[in-house]
Amino acid sequence: MILYHINVGYPLLDSNSRLNIEPDRFELEGVDERAEAELDRFNSFSSPQPGYEERVYQVDFGGDRGRGEDDQGLNQALVLTNPHLDEGLGLAVRFNSDQLPYAVEWKMMGQGEYALGLEPANCPHLPRAQLEERDELPYLEPGESRSYDLAIEVVEEKSVGNGP
Repeated sequence: MILYHINVGYPLLDSNSRLNIEPDRFELEGVDERAEAELDRFNSFSSPQPGYEERVYQVDFGGDRGRGEDDQGLNQALVLTNPHLDEGLGLAVRFNSDQLPYAVEWKMMGQGEYALGLEPANCPHLPRAQLEERDELPYLEPGESRSYDLAIEVVEEKSVGNGP
């Protein structure tokens, strides 16, 4: 199991920020009732809130596996932009969905704990025992290795398009 956890905070993250998932073909679900109830707000953010409880969303790129790749071998991106920061500064996490077919958005809008986690992963966001039961737990055989292609880039909002 591998999950790349990239935390973003203020000033890139604020109530003006927006999360884009490129290309926009994916399945999204909340990992609990709180997140599921706010599914339509997964990509927008508030100012810090007292008593806020985290929201966790899982993105499944299953339908796009095997799609074409850019010249770096990457075909998906999680892109956080803030139009009020230096005329649209952002952060893009680009990866290959054949290798990392899932992503998790960890959203914490709490006072004193204001952060966003962008997390490409190689398996669903479930406990190990559940993944094992569902036969979705990735294993490496003795002597086997795997490589993952991932890039983290600073972007300008005007350069953010519909896909890598």
